[in-house]
Amino acid sequence: MSLPPWELHEAFRRESDPQARATVLRTLIAMVVGERRSGADAAGLAKLLETCAADSLEPDVVREAAVVGLPFVSMDRAKAVLPGLLESSPPVRARAIDLLEAITFLEKASAAPIPVELRAILVKHVGVRVADSATAPEERRRGEEILSLQRGGE
Repeated sequence: MSLPPWELHEAFRRESDPQARATVLRTLIAMVVGERRSGADAAGLAKLLETCAADSLEPDVVREAAVVGLPFVSMDRAKAVLPGLLESSPPVRARAIDLLEAITFLEKASAAPIPVELRAILVKHVGVRVADSATAPEERRRGEEILSLQRGGE
């Protein structure tokens, strides 16, 4: 038996371990997305994810889980906050490849195009990650693949 979303929200607020906090966020995201919940559950979770992603006091693992989950919970909120977060937050920029993959998947699944501005900023940051010699080879390869998809598989 799983906990209801409000109990998981409370568990997240009480938890101090960063890994456990990130796991609770991922569980909440899976519940909302998996059950196609809307209304208060989705809106509350979107606000929580947005707050966590923007909070420089949150551990990187929590911020990363929040930013990657946000488009799955609320594309509208993701469109509104991701450009600013990508420009101002190194932990968010570090997840640019994951974000572009997630948003590309959601775009294909819903047949709804993502805004040109959001795509452009994600492509820019993925390009930076791919060009950075400090980026792990596997991550660079993923970045190159997603950039190739953005260019139409050139």
